[in-house]
Amino acid sequence: MKKLLLFFSLSISVVIAKGQSLSQLWYYEATTTPTELLTTTSATYSLAYNKVTNKLYVANRGDQIYIVDPESYTGNISSIPKSSLLALNKGTIAETYCFSKVRVDDNGVIYATAMQTNGIIYIYRWASETAAPTRYTFTDATITSRVGDSFGLFGTGDNTRLYVAGNSVSGSSTGSKLYVFDVIGGVPTYHGAVDLDAAQFNSSFRDVAKGSISAEAADVLWLGSSDSGVTFRRVKINLTTNTYVSHEVINSTYASFNATAGEYINENGKGFFAVTSGRTTTTQNLVQLSKAGNVGDASVTMQSVSSFNFGKTTYTNGLGYADMAVKRNADNTTTFYVVTSQNYIGAVKTFAPLPVTLTSFDASLVKGQSTLTWGTAAETNNKGFELYRATEGTDFKKIDFIAAKSSNGNSATALTYTYVDRTAKAGVNYYKLKQLDLDGKSETFEKVVSVDVKLSTANVVVYPNPATSYVNVNLADDDYKNVKYDLFDLTGKKVLSEVANASQQDVSVAALPAGVYYLKITKNGAEIKTAKIIKQ
Repeated sequence: MKKLLLFFSLSISVVIAKGQSLSQLWYYEATTTPTELLTTTSATYSLAYNKVTNKLYVANRGDQIYIVDPESYTGNISSIPKSSLLALNKGTIAETYCFSKVRVDDNGVIYATAMQTNGIIYIYRWASETAAPTRYTFTDATITSRVGDSFGLFGTGDNTRLYVAGNSVSGSSTGSKLYVFDVIGGVPTYHGAVDLDAAQFNSSFRDVAKGSISAEAADVLWLGSSDSGVTFRRVKINLTTNTYVSHEVINSTYASFNATAGEYINENGKGFFAVTSGRTTTTQNLVQLSKAGNVGDASVTMQSVSSFNFGKTTYTNGLGYADMAVKRNADNTTTFYVVTSQNYIGAVKTFAPLPVTLTSFDASLVKGQSTLTWGTAAETNNKGFELYRATEGTDFKKIDFIAAKSSNGNSATALTYTYVDRTAKAGVNYYKLKQLDLDGKSETFEKVVSVDVKLSTANVVVYPNPATSYVNVNLADDDYKNVKYDLFDLTGKKVLSEVANASQQDVSVAALPAGVYYLKITKNGAEIKTAKIIKQ
């Protein structure tokens, strides 16, 4: 089973799993007819998905934002007349290029921006599909560049943050800024501007007009550019000082995707990024990317885990800009809605659902012992987990199998697992999980966690206790030379004595009568630990 197990925990310490194929749901090619939803002009290059209404919004710059029912289309569509679609109430809005980009928050509130070159930023807001729009105007005479056709948001309600960007100053290598707005009481309120021309950011990445802004967190953004040969950045900003902090550069493999757009989603404790090229090729229309690394790295390697080509005729042009919307389905699949101006609108879907939705995987030192915890939001056909450990970080070996807690391998509720590694060695121990299906298929979660087991007598573990036939002694130290085990009864009589021959070994108590004993562990004659043992 190929599973789309996606990147980054919010701490971005993860790597991605194997790829998953995509299947076409529907496809609509641009026409030259003005009354059609998508034409061979550059007026339409933005869409957004509303998870509350299950509707798709297609923005036609300078015209309307059309409401599309994406579930009503299948296969190849020859015609989508504008007259057959509902549209968001435009009211008295009459700005030229009024709806360049459209975005929707998780509560169904709709926002759009206008492309402007006159020092004004327009932000429109609809509380719902049937509500009248409100318009927020921000004027700044220092804005001499084009803004408004690069737009993103993060959060909902009064925790919503909006991001607007555009071109640099005409004919200049400087001037590109990211304008940030907070939504307060339903009103977009100017927060500040972040200069993206810092030398350490790379001045060649100055034009984000018609590119992509996708928020991973309020202060971590994925930015796409219309610059030729410049690909995505993952940028950290400081929202207190409104300054650039650091960034990553996606590897040059995708630099040919000029004027790309992407959308970040977080699922399965990992992150996911998908991009599409507006300058469409016949071989690569949609690429899904997974990543590893931390914000601040000089560069980041992106892995192409899947691609899809609609296989249709594309229009050759230098203005093919793109946008993407993402829908998470009830069966744990993902649908991607894609528009490239002058080319097509389409929908593709991932195939198989995730068997296990992993929400966390952590390791810590608890009472001197290496303790692993992980959680799942949902499980399907899950047999359980194999736990792997390495002491050098690469040579992972299976140490145990943990059966699924879910009934018959299926659960729609959150489950938590805890495992104590009593055989952990002194030093750093690395762990990763492998999930097994009931049908024998498997998938390895490639997030690696670690625990530093300190050299301490508290880390010497004796188990099981009570015991019936033996106790296992784990020294948590490979240096077992001159270690001795002496067992005493309650009268102080020595009833057993052994010399350690491994860092972990069994001490037999099978021949002893039931009762309470004390195991004294010494090294070079010095006591390390004395453990009380109950023999059953």
